[in-house]
Amino acid sequence: MYEDFSDILDEFSIPLLVTLPDSEHPAGHTEHGTWVPDVVPPTEVSEPLTPPSKTASYSAQEQFNEGGQTLSYDALWYSKLDVPNGTTVKVNKDHGRTFTVSDRQDYSDYSNVYVYELKGASNHVR
Repeated sequence: MYEDFSDILDEFSIPLLVTLPDSEHPAGHTEHGTWVPDVVPPTEVSEPLTPPSKTASYSAQEQFNEGGQTLSYDALWYSKLDVPNGTTVKVNKDHGRTFTVSDRQDYSDYSNVYVYELKGASNHVR
């Protein structure tokens, strides 16, 4: 049985900016004898991004260091896109948090959704 999660994904979606990682052998072309890699623009999607548990606020952990502080955070991303680890997901394209896909669960055998575990960090210098 195939489950369609499109309505649920649409109902709880927020705007996200998704950028695929550079591959080891990027596509490209030659210009005047010089190899120029093709730049893949980010993709704008609207899909759910949630804390990893009911009690977490993006599982934020703050660490104070001599030169400032580091904030680490986790999230889950429910998507119809099939992307590799290393893909970046930005919540608010101008000022939001940026996450990196660290793991995924593929449910495409019986639904139209992938669940990605995201990791993020920000550094604040004092």
